[in-house]
Amino acid sequence: MEVPFTRKRLLSGAQLWVIGVVLVVYSAALVLAARQWDLPSLTGRVFAFLALALAFELLAKVMFAALFRMGLDSVGSTVTWKASILAALAGSAVARLIPAGGALTPSTMAWAVRDEQPDTAGAAVRITMLTYAGLLIMTGLGLAWIATEGPHPVLFAGALILAPVLTIVGIVVMAGAAWLDRLVKRLPRRLAKYLSPTAGGGKVTIMEASLVAIRVVAEAMVLWAAMAAFGIFLTPSEVFVAHGLSMIIGGLPGLPGGLGIVEGGIIGILTAYGLSTTVVVAPVLVYRVVDYWIPAGIGLAAFGVVSRSRVRRQHGLHRVRVDGATLSPLPGLRDETSRPAERPSTPKTPSRSRHG
Repeated sequence: MEVPFTRKRLLSGAQLWVIGVVLVVYSAALVLAARQWDLPSLTGRVFAFLALALAFELLAKVMFAALFRMGLDSVGSTVTWKASILAALAGSAVARLIPAGGALTPSTMAWAVRDEQPDTAGAAVRITMLTYAGLLIMTGLGLAWIATEGPHPVLFAGALILAPVLTIVGIVVMAGAAWLDRLVKRLPRRLAKYLSPTAGGGKVTIMEASLVAIRVVAEAMVLWAAMAAFGIFLTPSEVFVAHGLSMIIGGLPGLPGGLGIVEGGIIGILTAYGLSTTVVVAPVLVYRVVDYWIPAGIGLAAFGVVSRSRVRRQHGLHRVRVDGATLSPLPGLRDETSRPAERPSTPKTPSRSRHG
């Protein structure tokens, strides 16, 4: 099974239209916010918090790459750090630029490292499941936490209902990752053959759980740092709930990276916290630049690096074949040592004369 798109198709057709329209809307909204709303001046403090947000985003990608390598190590395979990081970045680009791209992330990661280690989709599926499980559990615990704090009565009733549901679903998804090798056997033969070499299975280790926790918390901290750049300091529970719910809701419609849905979800949740819409729109848009557009651009560059390296490798193999054929001696120019040994001639028996 191959990734169902090429590098040229990654940004084509409907994707270009969606991304173009959203970029125009983003630009117009930021210009409107800068002209009409009371925004803080762009001081060194603002850029420091935005740099911190970007650092958290990159940390989350490194944790995803580390989980990928750990999953491969558990089944006796391995890839280099460079390959795993390129795979994580390329997977993030697909998840952001393709509708329902999260489902294609494992295939993309396996494609990115297949020259170094083929058949790695099973490990990529496992870490994707673990990541979603971590996001659900973090959101559920955040809702339970925010329900005990009491300052947000609008969220209190919903928190009591959603907190146990999301936590239980997250635990079920994590158990599915632990039983992945058993689940794969029940899939159609072609898909099972594609996933089974590195599906692994077995209980989730403490190290894996720690890396998942660092990743989902780092992604939530991107939102915290982006809001802090504008003087909006959220509590940990507020950050976990706003980030987690927006990402869960944004993944449902199948839009590329939840464009528009995630922004609206975060703005709605922040207003439920008691913040004014006019205050949070610009910070949320800046947050999505750091969380969506910059990783999408870096991931697209990583996708191109992998594609070009594959083309160069294939071109090099072709040159080796051509050069090898050229260097093989021609039949008329072979030296004596290259000639096959001549068979000893059998002496001919003289024929008798018919007349004796």
